[in-house]
Amino acid sequence: MALAGPAANLGLILAAALLLRLGWEWHLFAPPYSVGAERILESVNDGLPDLLARLLSITFSLNLLLFAFNLIPAPPLDGSNVPLLVLPARMTTGYMSFLRTPGLAIITLVIVSRFFGDFYPPLLRATAGLFFPRLN
Repeated sequence: MALAGPAANLGLILAAALLLRLGWEWHLFAPPYSVGAERILESVNDGLPDLLARLLSITFSLNLLLFAFNLIPAPPLDGSNVPLLVLPARMTTGYMSFLRTPGLAIITLVIVSRFFGDFYPPLLRATAGLFFPRLN
């Protein structure tokens, strides 16, 4: 169950990337001057293609952010439950009580959010480069 959220995010990333790639192959979209959260690809025309390029770019980058953030193995994020898939049964009770430690979630979120801002932009550029090699 812990992987359901990240799996849904991954599916949306792939769907947005596919639609962006189709737009690129059909010459509706082109690489932007710089890759950002709102611009993975940009439209070669104004109007509806521009709106579609923006929405798909935002869908791609937002779901990549949620996917990566939720996989961090820290409570209360989904990734904190992933070790339960591999831990022996006798250790799961202790791990579950550790996850319920008061204040752990707040401290973890503060620490993770501080470092995630440095980690995300290179991840976005690298992931966009996988789907659109000419962006690198």
